[in-house]
Amino acid sequence: MSISTGIDKDFTEIKLILARTMSELFGNLLVENGCKGYVTEEKGRDKVVLKGYLKGKLKAESLLDKVKKYAESLRKLDKNDIEVKVELTEIKEEDWSKKWRRTFKPIRVTDRIVVKPSWIKKRFPQKLVIEMEPKMAFGTGEHSTTRLCLKTMEKYLKTGDRVLDLGTGSGILAIAAAKLGASYVLALDIDPDAVSNARENIKRNKVQKIIDLKLGTLSSKIPDDSFDLTVANLTKTQIVKFFEGMSRVLKKGGIFILSGIQTEEKKEMEKFFLSKKVLLKETLSEKGWVCFVVEKVK
Repeated sequence: MSISTGIDKDFTEIKLILARTMSELFGNLLVENGCKGYVTEEKGRDKVVLKGYLKGKLKAESLLDKVKKYAESLRKLDKNDIEVKVELTEIKEEDWSKKWRRTFKPIRVTDRIVVKPSWIKKRFPQKLVIEMEPKMAFGTGEHSTTRLCLKTMEKYLKTGDRVLDLGTGSGILAIAAAKLGASYVLALDIDPDAVSNARENIKRNKVQKIIDLKLGTLSSKIPDDSFDLTVANLTKTQIVKFFEGMSRVLKKGGIFILSGIQTEEKKEMEKFFLSKKVLLKETLSEKGWVCFVVEKVK
């Protein structure tokens, strides 16, 4: 492993370069140890870059040690040379914002949907425009998993639908649901920073009357059969974990849009859905990621 450390303070970026097949395992490790989600970038054909962000250098150094030990345990288990390169860089939160302002440009997700940074004044007539101010929360429309959700929501969300957005992050999917015609959106996230960022983005897009944003996750307080459509851009592990809860609050005939699943996990998830006796309506793929559209039939 190689380590490089920057000079700024406030946040530490931990960057892992590893095989695509290892990305979920190490992505979960980042989240479980305090990262505000993680971003995946393509690096060639078989490798990816995972980027997570932590407050405080000591936490990042502790996580670095866990990454090393985890990689070593996998090597012993698989008896293969599992290579994970790690870089730590200390950054200020304002430097993060400057970085995004340099790299985040308007994104045409579909012929109709455009995701636009709040500081760019260009207008997009006759388009459904989502304005975002990216911070430490995941979701700007740049990542394949987010784009796949937006594309499928445009196709399956009907005017007047009640929508659940589980793991809302920056709020981008909840905002899209509201602008696509949902009558009510419940947006949930367990990360206070994500909820704060989502609240700002929801207000910026003037859809706060439609979106009910809450800190937390699914609970028994949410009545059965409450929603027509559920969207969850999570990991495979999280989707499996929360599937029963999502199914309980979804109406019969309701639609699941489930993203964050890697191509090599596709067959496993197809078997999972078959065991749940739901109807797999469609799958969409992009750059190694798969989005499932599933209907609740019972």
